[in-house]
Amino acid sequence: MRLLCLILAALLPISVAAADEPVNLRLTYDVHIGGVRVMSVAALARFAPGTYDLEVASRTVGVVGWVGDWKGNSFTRGTIGEGGLRPLSHRAD
Repeated sequence: MRLLCLILAALLPISVAAADEPVNLRLTYDVHIGGVRVMSVAALARFAPGTYDLEVASRTVGVVGWVGDWKGNSFTRGTIGEGGLRPLSHRAD
């Protein structure tokens, strides 16, 4: 989960971080192992002037989900400044 947050932060264009209007990004990923889908990840990133919120929800799917049902959620809120993104709070369920 932390890796996905780092990837999103690294790929975030500067123009989005500095936007005067709120920007919402919805991203979805499927994780495959050996050609078999094993996990689904959905992320919602909201950027407003000087602030951001990131919600990420993951769950096992397919055969892996049938064998071991796992779900995870994380929520991060922070500020955007000259130094980049600065998390103020983070919660993982």
